[in-house]
Amino acid sequence: MKKFLLLFFLILFAALSWALITQPVGSIPSTTTHELPSVSAEELEKTVAILSENATPRSIRHPRRLAEVGAFIEDSLRGFGLEPVRQAYLVGHDEYFNVSVVIGDKQAPRSVVGAHYDVAGEFPGADDNASGVAVLLELARIFAVQPPEHPIELVAYTLEEPPAFGTKFMGSFVHAKSLAEAGIEVGCAISLEMLGYFSDEAGSQRFPLPGLGWLFSNVGNTLVVVGSFGDIGCTRGLKYALRRADVISINSFNAPQFVQGIGFSDH
Repeated sequence: MKKFLLLFFLILFAALSWALITQPVGSIPSTTTHELPSVSAEELEKTVAILSENATPRSIRHPRRLAEVGAFIEDSLRGFGLEPVRQAYLVGHDEYFNVSVVIGDKQAPRSVVGAHYDVAGEFPGADDNASGVAVLLELARIFAVQPPEHPIELVAYTLEEPPAFGTKFMGSFVHAKSLAEAGIEVGCAISLEMLGYFSDEAGSQRFPLPGLGWLFSNVGNTLVVVGSFGDIGCTRGLKYALRRADVISINSFNAPQFVQGIGFSDH
């Protein structure tokens, strides 16, 4: 009897751990309550090409090139009829800046959606993270015509990659600090990161932690919503919304902050 109870509790613990980590949302109907906005694949591809082919390198070592990319993002937002704001700050003698725009009441609680436009080193950075910036600008284009029900701030971050990563010079740190100082309440913050890679080949998806391969497929044909245990509500809501769109497979992963990678600004 004791062995049976031990086995039962082990299975129960495993099931609860799986539910806590992966946040299943059950069966989701493919129909939506409203018409989904039209997304332009051409615009997405064009932005990735501009950043990865014509605007490299864009690392911390090239502040002038980063400024050009930031100006391109500003001009794109203005082209949609929006009013972007430049959040500039100094790192040594060089100036870097985030570009943000609030759609809705600027003093009300908001959601934040961001993507970094710098690159780690002398690389084109098509996937990491021109793809995230492309989606950010496409969201801006759509929201300019079809505003969301609640206020949202779209932010293009600078200096998320090393050597700024993990320091007070990260664009996301500077931005989050300014929101806290202004007393702006943030419901969910979503970072658009490395969205450009897709493969149907087995073994195309690798994992940073041992054991994750037991929970998820090793095929890189899915989107993953990553967050800490404190982000479970946001993770679950975003996963539900993405699954309702019924476009691509959606997975999620929540873990404590001490797990390496969970707190990376890329996520």
